[in-house]
Amino acid sequence: MTTNRQQNIDKFYDLLDGVIKKFPKRTLDTISNKNLPEKGVYFFFEQNETRQNINSERVVRIGTHAAIANSNATLYDRLNNHKGSKDLTGNHRGSVFRKLIGYSLLYKDELIYPYWGDKSKKSDKPIKLSEKSLEKLVSTYLHTLTFTVLEIPGPSSKDNDRAFIEKNSIALLSNYDRHIIDKC
Repeated sequence: MTTNRQQNIDKFYDLLDGVIKKFPKRTLDTISNKNLPEKGVYFFFEQNETRQNINSERVVRIGTHAAIANSNATLYDRLNNHKGSKDLTGNHRGSVFRKLIGYSLLYKDELIYPYWGDKSKKSDKPIKLSEKSLEKLVSTYLHTLTFTVLEIPGPSSKDNDRAFIEKNSIALLSNYDRHIIDKC
């Protein structure tokens, strides 16, 4: 039996297919100011994460930018922050996405970085230096993901259309405390 939520998720992915036609999936190493809209919501996919019973990649991350009043951040700024530097290091204290990927790698590979995610250490050069190897692992992983972008213009605010789409897309796809759809 198909549930209403399942139908809504299927409709979400049908709509996302239209977004992908307009803005084909790409990787972080291909981004530039020239090939991105200034404002929008991004949807990341992982090749090995597919939808249940459907040969289609599952969304693994949704995000946006400029969801606070008077922010001058652009979509490029946000994605570039996730991407990291040319030497594949990055700043997980400025990107929750990077921080969470780092935590996953710490758990998976049983690594020990006691200050990972500790914002009080953001200016501690020895700690940042000791975390470079994990930052590189995070960047290497992130560069394997593809993403698409839904352009959504509008002012910076916590109630803008970008924040609305981000919040409600996450709510729709989340399996937290309910029947699991598209199990990972």
